[in-house]
Amino acid sequence: MKELFKKAYNQSFLLSNTVISFLSVLFFSSFSAAKNFKKNKSNIDTDCFLLGNGYSLKKIFEQNNDFFVGKEIIVVNLFFETIFFTNIKPNKYLIADEAFWKKTSDERLMRIQ
Repeated sequence: MKELFKKAYNQSFLLSNTVISFLSVLFFSSFSAAKNFKKNKSNIDTDCFLLGNGYSLKKIFEQNNDFFVGKEIIVVNLFFETIFFTNIKPNKYLIADEAFWKKTSDERLMRIQ
């Protein structure tokens, strides 16, 4: 019975913190950024692609290597190791894998870092 009350207390504590956090974000946030995005949305006239490296990218590139010309390209993680990096010439690079900053003794991850 004691464990049940303990769990109920913990859950109610987490729920109250969640509600307080949600209300804080709602009341103290600035919505001007969202308004500016909606206003400037009509000025966007290029396609944007977020590319990983895999079979589907290879297939698209082999079928039509001009597909990515004139488009906003964002690539991730180890994309620089692919043959596509110099051909596609990405506009932005996103590092999303924790292997790039995680302390480790793994030689592969150390090489990545």
